[in-house]
Amino acid sequence: MNHKITEKQIQATIFMFWMGSMVVVGINPQAKQDSWIAGLFAGIMMLPLLFLYIRLTSLYPGKNLFEILTQIFGKVFGRILILIYVVFSIQLGGITLKIFSTFVHILNMPETPEPAILFFIILLSVWAVKSGPENIGRMSKYTFPILLISVAATFIIGARDMDTSNLKPIMNTDLKTLLGSAFSLCILPLGEVFLCLSFFSALEPQAKPSRFFFKALIMTLAILITVNLRNILILGFPSASMFYFPSYETVSIISIGDFFSRTEVLIGINLMLAGFIKVAVCLYSSSLGLAKLLNAADQKLYCRSLRSAYGYPGRHALRKHGGMEGLGANVRDLRDPLPDHVPHSHSDRRGDKSKSGTPKDKKSPRCKQQSGGILKIFILRRLPVSAPSSR
Repeated sequence: MNHKITEKQIQATIFMFWMGSMVVVGINPQAKQDSWIAGLFAGIMMLPLLFLYIRLTSLYPGKNLFEILTQIFGKVFGRILILIYVVFSIQLGGITLKIFSTFVHILNMPETPEPAILFFIILLSVWAVKSGPENIGRMSKYTFPILLISVAATFIIGARDMDTSNLKPIMNTDLKTLLGSAFSLCILPLGEVFLCLSFFSALEPQAKPSRFFFKALIMTLAILITVNLRNILILGFPSASMFYFPSYETVSIISIGDFFSRTEVLIGINLMLAGFIKVAVCLYSSSLGLAKLLNAADQKLYCRSLRSAYGYPGRHALRKHGGMEGLGANVRDLRDPLPDHVPHSHSDRRGDKSKSGTPKDKKSPRCKQQSGGILKIFILRRLPVSAPSSR
């Protein structure tokens, strides 16, 4: 069996790692409607880091991240850096898991306890890591076209609901704020790609890092800008910045009559695929670093022991909110209407009446169902967790 990762597989893995949460999580509120321009600046800022990674891989061919750290900084200081990177990968994987489980719990399975969702995601990630890095590469190669097609399809279908005036005024954000937003995007999540260097010990010798790094960056920026433009053109600003998951709310508006609707399931698929790959990369990197730190021969021995550490952010968040009951109380007890400038359905944009003759100010059952999803995310985004006030 071939245990080497091909160039296309590592390119797809880097792309899916970057897309782990970027497709679903919203725009930077500081950049406002110019967030897509901040994405371009972030790509330019990322170039020096890519050149650094390419240079390291050329100086140390066939070595992974932790072997490079040991050779450059020695055994003592190198082990300290390895420990820092292991802790960072665990923290990053836990944050991604929290985004994943919150998305599923709030929008799809509100009655299911969030720790149960975390358990099955971690269990699947452990299985993927124990199957080897080449298995993660193969999964990335065959799943990333699904993400590309779904983003392109939602952008094309949603063109009829877009309003170009939502982008105006262009470059209204001052340069300092715009560059600050771009720098934040460059550091997190684009700068996290150094964890993918853990796969380079299993990379085929003929693979060229300069080629797959830049291809992955170009595809990532194209998807990021497309998603931001789609959300801003349909929702507008500040509506697009009010939600934790603006892509879900944006795509829920898109429909082609009664024939093609409920397209927000595509966002769930994107998060499920890209988020799973990102968690698997973080788990593989942390287990490999822990094995290097303890001089173990096989990092697979530490996959199961690390799964409890990855589930900690979810449990900590539940304790912070007072458990599932406290979180649910805040969701159920708010009945404030949505802002008027947030669109609820395709019919709201086309005229005073829908096809069924319903007046514009009365929402259809589908619109009410969409508003319920928007309401829950709006609460988690804007309200402090406390006992509901009496009206």
